[in-house]
Amino acid sequence: MEPVNTETRNTCMLIRKPLLFLLLLLPLLFMGLSTAVAQSDGLTMDVRAGFDGYYKPDFWTPVQVTIANSGTAVEGELRITLGSALSGDQVVYNAPISLPTQSNKRVTLYIFLPQFASGVTVELLADNGRSLLTTPSNKLTQVGSDGILYGVVTPTAGDLDFLQDVKAGRPEAAVAYLELTDLPDVPPAWNGLDVLIFNDTDTGQLTPAQQGALSSWVETGGQLVVAGGPGWQKTAVSFTDTLPVTVSGSESTADLPVLSDFAGLSFRDPGPYLVATSSLRSGELLIHQDGLPLLARQSQGQGAVYFLALDPSLAPLVDWDGSQAVWLEVARRLPPLSPWLQGVQNSYAANTAVRSLPALALPSVLQLIFYLLVYVVVIGPVNYIILKRRNRRELAWVTIPLLVLAFSAIAYLTGFQLKGNETIINEMSVALGSVESSQMRVQSLLGLYSPRRQTYSLNLPATTAARPLLNGYSDSPNVGAITRGSDLTLTDVRVDVSDVAPFLADSVQPAL
Repeated sequence: MEPVNTETRNTCMLIRKPLLFLLLLLPLLFMGLSTAVAQSDGLTMDVRAGFDGYYKPDFWTPVQVTIANSGTAVEGELRITLGSALSGDQVVYNAPISLPTQSNKRVTLYIFLPQFASGVTVELLADNGRSLLTTPSNKLTQVGSDGILYGVVTPTAGDLDFLQDVKAGRPEAAVAYLELTDLPDVPPAWNGLDVLIFNDTDTGQLTPAQQGALSSWVETGGQLVVAGGPGWQKTAVSFTDTLPVTVSGSESTADLPVLSDFAGLSFRDPGPYLVATSSLRSGELLIHQDGLPLLARQSQGQGAVYFLALDPSLAPLVDWDGSQAVWLEVARRLPPLSPWLQGVQNSYAANTAVRSLPALALPSVLQLIFYLLVYVVVIGPVNYIILKRRNRRELAWVTIPLLVLAFSAIAYLTGFQLKGNETIINEMSVALGSVESSQMRVQSLLGLYSPRRQTYSLNLPATTAARPLLNGYSDSPNVGAITRGSDLTLTDVRVDVSDVAPFLADSVQPAL
């Protein structure tokens, strides 16, 4: 038998004891981890981007975030990050949120998406910056700026799918089925929609902010269609003052030959049909039968409000091939496409324009040349002649530095006087409206000038949407985040010495 090495045995025992201790400690570690997961499991988040997943790249896009908390209270923010810091195009949109225990909240952010975006990701951050939850949105589908996007608020989704074929000469069309809560409360976020249809829906549930934004959208070119049928009363409740007709009730009619003749097709389903009865108050009758309005239109600014006496989800319109002809009457009256509607197209020229501040203009070339000539003459010949006459030429080593300091001080004070010591906001706006409009769509170039290197917060009205203006070459966003709360705040705007931070702001303003 070989002798046992006592040192080796002792070493093995020393190694086994820590291993045994770690094995006993592992369950405790996993208990801690399971507790952290349980706390995060108390948060659930749902993200819906766009209008039923559709968006236009040259317009603002709503992102609705519904978040519930069944765990401990949370104070933090919701954040959407577009682009990246590495590529120099990162833009952060956020909103503060307070989530008490057993709470459920909905927050809407408005973002400016690039071409061919497939979706966004929303992150919930605690006050200390720790990420609590990250959720991707639904898939996004792009509709071209020259396409038609129909928004339909109805309890029976799918009945108006055929509208994607009603293009009215545009290259494409899409149909977004929406709920009342999906409608934005910020006017610029409506501009991605072309036509909005309310059918069998209680529009009295619209918030005042939504109603105001909807009215602004119509005034600036939107087409609103209010449907009748059996649910006309609740559908028209918010639009009694703007409808082209005065609705008195509803009636059942055996046939509507004028409507079938208009489309050139017989009805698929036989009568009787329920029609909302009304009389024309203002505007024009597009389709009527013996004076009974079937489709009426009233211009409102650049847009229009329509009243359709029938429910499009019921006979005779439902599943009838002639329905396309009826809706074409609405689509073909969309306002013509204008380059102004797509905002700034040349970002480099816009950057140059907003950075041009007449009050801070530099001296002309001739003025600079004159100043340099005076400087050279004084520090050279004049200084020499004066010292020579006084027979004190040895003082040149004193007078020359003093003259240099004096001219430097003059140059600094002159520059300070020209550049000033005040923060300046340079604003250039383009307003799109018409003589009949009470409101105008406005896009503003904002330039924040700072005489020194400093960080600012820029507050704008809550009804505004804003973003950094990049020139597409070397610029990177100089704003920390675009925060939507009780108002819109551009936070941590970093401006260098005598520099200008440019932004784009979209809003709707009263007509002059």
